[in-house]
Amino acid sequence: MEATFSIPDGPRIELELPPRLESWNRYDDPEQVALREFVAHVRERIAPTLDSTDGRFAFRLDVGLPDRIDPLWERDLDNYLFPIARELSPRVVSVWGTKGRGPRSFVRLEPAVEAYPGPEWQRFAVSRSPGTEERLWKSAVRRAVELAAELPDGPVGLQLAFSVGQGRRWASLWKSSIDALDRLLGRTYPGRDWNPQDGRIVRLGLHQVIDPSLGNDVEMVVYARAADESWPELAWLSGMDPPRREALSAQYRGKLRAIAERQAAPAELTVTRRRRSRTELDPDSRLAELNEFRNNDEGYLAWIAAHPDGYVINILRGLNARTARMHRARCRTISDRPPRGGPWTGPYIKVCADELTQLDRWSDEYVGHAIARCGICQPLDVATGSADLKKAARVHNTDAQKLSACARR
Repeated sequence: MEATFSIPDGPRIELELPPRLESWNRYDDPEQVALREFVAHVRERIAPTLDSTDGRFAFRLDVGLPDRIDPLWERDLDNYLFPIARELSPRVVSVWGTKGRGPRSFVRLEPAVEAYPGPEWQRFAVSRSPGTEERLWKSAVRRAVELAAELPDGPVGLQLAFSVGQGRRWASLWKSSIDALDRLLGRTYPGRDWNPQDGRIVRLGLHQVIDPSLGNDVEMVVYARAADESWPELAWLSGMDPPRREALSAQYRGKLRAIAERQAAPAELTVTRRRRSRTELDPDSRLAELNEFRNNDEGYLAWIAAHPDGYVINILRGLNARTARMHRARCRTISDRPPRGGPWTGPYIKVCADELTQLDRWSDEYVGHAIARCGICQPLDVATGSADLKKAARVHNTDAQKLSACARR
């Protein structure tokens, strides 16, 4: 029992607040406060249509990103859509997201119109499987695409059509489903499961149909294709001349190479206290001696134990600098016990190095500006830092002041 719906393409509503990625921070964290404000803003914009029209709806979010950002790297569309979907009416049966470079972002809400993807979309059916068991569900999705050829380099489109039982929270299946598509999308981390290059999804369609006979089980159909450069969200790419396009591709490949190099580094850390740096092995490496831990608590805890005088960036997988912090490796906030009893390196990435300057170079290359210092362990007196660090600290302090003022009201 499968259904897919057209992407809304009618009049768009401009947003006054920038789109926000899902946050796993505390409820009173400034990032969580800003996320709730954004979701409320979206609901306010679409409420007139939802309240005045009967039937099923399709929702669309178009994310505009600054020119300095590579829209194909991180900033996953499902992480933009998920916090909105939690607040949408059950009459919304199709949720779409696009992303590209641009100064503005938009939403649309229109009656849902059934339409099946054309022949340019590859189709893979996921057999009925228990959606309540994440491991089993991800394995079922992987089996469905195990014979697929990896999509060509560059932007891609993806649609997931879910069939779920009555009352099933279908949005909770989005992330685990996409994580299992590394065969189609390619892996960010070689040799590591459930880490696809999902940042290159520039158009994402998520659909649901209710089938009471399924109970808690789920069925799904995956549609995937190389992106069409005539799509509006790719205007920034289609207008590039060949040298700039090649430079963008080379930068993307370089990020993957750097990740692969850092993935291999933790094995060396337990062998000896003094190891040759990648600067010595490769003088041209800009990110020598960096170690990135993603879904690898054991490696992360071993690193901070072996490098008590080192430093750690704690940042969300979407590389959201606003909530990221730079810590000393001994800081209790990143070493005593994981938040909410969960993993250290689940939604957050830990980027570790012996020198602050190494982490500053990493943040310049992958985030675009400096990371604010932790106010508890204070790895660097900001007064001695660069202008970027002072700016980051001012943002952090302003957020804290706003939060304190809210608490007093």
